[in-house]
Amino acid sequence: MSKTILVIFVAIVCAAGIAASPQNSLKFTVPAGWIQEERTSSMRVAQYKLPKVAGDTEDASLVLYYFGQGQGGSTAANLERWVGIVTAAAEPCLIVDTETTILAVSPSCGELLGLGKPAEAIGQPLLDSGVLRLIDFTAAGGELARPEIEKIPPVLAIRSGRLARGLMRVQAGPTYSAVTIDAIATPPTEAEQAVASLTFFSAVKY
Repeated sequence: MSKTILVIFVAIVCAAGIAASPQNSLKFTVPAGWIQEERTSSMRVAQYKLPKVAGDTEDASLVLYYFGQGQGGSTAANLERWVGIVTAAAEPCLIVDTETTILAVSPSCGELLGLGKPAEAIGQPLLDSGVLRLIDFTAAGGELARPEIEKIPPVLAIRSGRLARGLMRVQAGPTYSAVTIDAIATPPTEAEQAVASLTFFSAVKY
């Protein structure tokens, strides 16, 4: 599996536990095995290395941001900020609204998921117009059934209002080759209701 960078913004997803950052009163639990690294930015509360496991080719990195209570801005401002970040991101990522309409997609994500150029994908429904060609994990690679589509991380994060992670299989590229993808999604919320989902993707390499 290629290197995965997990970015958790605690203005969106709050964590509770026993460890505390030196900058504020935010408390969180650090799972066993995570290795704390020196923060490379003052905006980062913490930074960890997640050692690779069987099947991985590299360690993963996790970065924790915290803007403080009420300091993340309005929902509209936050979404606008994320749209800008996703649009310019080098990593494969996208953000969709609660109707799974594409608000922004990085160029590498457009290529990985077969969405085409970002300018052409924005405003398109991710699921219902054939923009994203989801297939199952059978040898034949049949079209993914609707109940299973509801479980892919970008959708599940919206439906559950919680962090969602899982594997997806898509047909992408000019030859519609099958690609397995590790996806992790988080839902920006307002009044405890999801207003979108922000998803990061990493191709699984066998």
